[in-house]
Amino acid sequence: MRAFTIFLAAVGTVGLSATIATLDEIPPTTENPPSEYQREERFGRSWLDVDGNHCDTRNDILGLQLTDVEYLPMDQAPSRCRRATVQSGVLDDPYTGRRIEFTRDQPNAVQIDHLVPLSWAWRNGAWRLTQEERIAFANDPDNLLAVDGPTNQGKGDKGPSQWLPANEGFRCEYAERFTDVVFSYDLSLPDDDRAALTSLLTDCASGDQSADSDEDLESIVWLVLLLVALWFARYLVSKYGKGSKGRRPGRNGKSSR
Repeated sequence: MRAFTIFLAAVGTVGLSATIATLDEIPPTTENPPSEYQREERFGRSWLDVDGNHCDTRNDILGLQLTDVEYLPMDQAPSRCRRATVQSGVLDDPYTGRRIEFTRDQPNAVQIDHLVPLSWAWRNGAWRLTQEERIAFANDPDNLLAVDGPTNQGKGDKGPSQWLPANEGFRCEYAERFTDVVFSYDLSLPDDDRAALTSLLTDCASGDQSADSDEDLESIVWLVLLLVALWFARYLVSKYGKGSKGRRPGRNGKSSR
């Protein structure tokens, strides 16, 4: 199992290398926006139903990212989401690594975070987007995470040079997703955030956040030996296994003696 995990990590390294190359295609931030950031005026009202499924984005994300989800009965649910208002569930928080019980009675315990913050995006090129594009950005599942509420408040509108998840196991994915979202929406990167992403993604790709290299090498050797043994066993069966049971039929279909 460990060797298979290492194999998957090697495949993931290819994707990380591509993300590092993507950083070179993202332009630097050289201009300030012509006006100040305002949430509703620039990115629309919070949690619209942009996909037309008759449910707001917040409940969509809660339903996707929580486990053991229970929904409100339709006759008790708000009109914006009659069929899928999340009443309770369990979050494996990517930012802290903790398990959090969510209920509608304490909605701020789990919040929906914009991985690339809206205010950050506004300062780094989102002011050039159309209103329709900014609303899509604000409700894009690729940029949304259900997370621990207090941690989200502490993150605020910080970029990767000022904030990283306390859960080190999620940092590589955080950096990769941050880069992909910025690139997808033709945003720009300040120099300090570019440097932080480059350093983190390089460490991820080189395996600095993986297990001890000697143990990894030993696991790979065992995996290779196992594959060789399986191949050799299959070879023996194919060469000597036929005709070992019963008698070989003669030309007329009867068993030869």
